Amino acid sequence: MNLIGKKLHRDRDQILNFCGRHDRIHIFGAGTVASLMLRYLKEEEIPMCYALVSPGRAKAETFQGLPLKEFTGNFWRKGDGVLIAVDERFRREIFQSLVEFGLSEDDIYIQQIYNLCYKGFFVKDALLTGVESNTIFFDNFRELDQLGKRNETDKSSNHHDYLNKYEFFLREFKNKPINILELGVYNGGSLKTWKDYFTKAEIYGVDFDERCKVYQDERCHVILQDLGDEELLDQLSFISPSVIVDDASHYMSDQIKALYHLLPILRSGGIYIIEDLGTSFTLYRNMGLQDAIVTCYEFCKAITDVVASREYLNIEKMNPVCVPLKKEIEFLADQIEMISFIHESCIIVKR
Repeated sequence: MNLIGKKLHRDRDQILNFCGRHDRIHIFGAGTVASLMLRYLKEEEIPMCYALVSPGRAKAETFQGLPLKEFTGNFWRKGDGVLIAVDERFRREIFQSLVEFGLSEDDIYIQQIYNLCYKGFFVKDALLTGVESNTIFFDNFRELDQLGKRNETDKSSNHHDYLNKYEFFLREFKNKPINILELGVYNGGSLKTWKDYFTKAEIYGVDFDERCKVYQDERCHVILQDLGDEELLDQLSFISPSVIVDDASHYMSDQIKALYHLLPILRSGGIYIIEDLGTSFTLYRNMGLQDAIVTCYEFCKAITDVVASREYLNIEKMNPVCVPLKKEIEFLADQIEMISFIHESCIIVKR
């Protein structure tokens, strides 16, 4: 299997150097940040020994398959290293506690990639405040947006205002027996919207949250899966979708990995949509979603250069952050007939 994750990792050299200098590595944390970091380390094939928490904080015996221990320093031995994987609010406090327990600063690494998982991060773009976002052209496409409003999906013009633009590209599939794949289920609003609009389609939603199973019915299927796991992404090929919508975690690495693995399974003439591309920009910087060496927008923009020119990238002229991903960018561009951008979304038509 061709994997892209290792090339995407931010701070990769520093983390590999730290882990390589120690005989055993422990991760400090047992929450969302630690889960994300363990997934990262799994891709790098770095074995972890223990998951550690502060005294009195252990709620179980294991965490993500690791023995969970309250840190007291009693089991500490020479050659061990601790990787702190908690939200930024607690990092310095934990660092100081570990030092007080006698650990050398050289044996502690504070990860800077992930913060607590955002909840409802929606930010109203100041440039659009008080401005009617529908243009004369896209205002002709209202049906999908009306369904989105009724089903309370944030894709509607009540919030992000994506659906009238999407309808321009998706209307030809409206009454066809196709498969639709959506990454991220959330409150089920968009699954219901797709079901109502695409009257003959089978809808597949993928999410890691077991509670999303409640949105499953005769035409809506919910698959429980971590969309950041590249090996599992390839297993979605059985769906053979005509439409893919990525509305999952919005982490840069997850968006790029999904595109790399799922565009090849999209049917010819199909539509691939990457939502919430605004997380690539300054307005969302404090959300902690930029976990890769390159933003998803920069990655897609490099693809656009190949699609527009039909020439492979010149390393001397391309964005330096994209150079390690040149082969993957060209691989994807060869499959694309058209790539376009709207506010916070990228829409791709497959050749």
